[in-house]
Amino acid sequence: MTGIVALANGTGSASDYQLSGGESAFVSVASITRRPLTLSGVVAADKVYDGSRSAALSGGSLGNLVFGQTLGLSLSNGLFDTAHAGTDKPVTGSAALVDGSGSASNYQLPGGGTFSTTADITRRPLTLGGVVAADKVYDGSRTAALSGGSLGNLVSGETLGLTLSTGLFDTADAGSGKTVTAEVVLADGSGQASDYQVSGGTLISTTAAITPRPLTLSGVSAVDKVYDGTPAADFTGGSLANLVAGQTLGVAVPTGSSTAPTSAPASRSPAPPC
Repeated sequence: MTGIVALANGTGSASDYQLSGGESAFVSVASITRRPLTLSGVVAADKVYDGSRSAALSGGSLGNLVFGQTLGLSLSNGLFDTAHAGTDKPVTGSAALVDGSGSASNYQLPGGGTFSTTADITRRPLTLGGVVAADKVYDGSRTAALSGGSLGNLVSGETLGLTLSTGLFDTADAGSGKTVTAEVVLADGSGQASDYQVSGGTLISTTAAITPRPLTLSGVSAVDKVYDGTPAADFTGGSLANLVAGQTLGVAVPTGSSTAPTSAPASRSPAPPC
């Protein structure tokens, strides 16, 4: 730093004095410290769980710049505290100043440019396919046996377990293309179930058939009758086997027809010769 020294009147008169060598320049040393800035408005974007801690950063405004000067701002190294799903998760990052109309070297950021904010990691949606409900013979219940099931959209390299609850037909009655519903539960594998969710919720739906239950019929008897010139026959009795426990059915045996041929008129023998 340089300047010019000149005497000025005090209690004495400057004209009564002179500097050795007369008025002259001098050199001294002092510091100009970097101007502290404030940083605000940095935003970390919410994201869907992807197995990483990386966070996308944007925004940011600088305060306390010298009037009329501008600087650029570069954001980097955005990191969530963990990679797992959650809300309002801490995110840290780094900010660096870039020359604008002002020089970045004349300014400094608080905390050396390190900052923090928050964002969400939402649970990753999964697709579920291949669940099969088995057809069954009518048994009086709505229960359905389920098998299969595969998950799609997992993070590469991660696995999850899958548990299916007992399936339920819409009704217990026989029919084809009947709706079957069940609950699906995710279980930890190499990945954590809490980082995922099944698209459309945990209730799944498929279809299957309940076929009519086969019965055996026995004990039907035809009633003897007096010849009446008709083939009609009456029946009695009859019992059913293989009914569902606790259920009963009636047996209606209609009037049938005899398979015996009707009687033919008696033929006459020729009269013997006289």
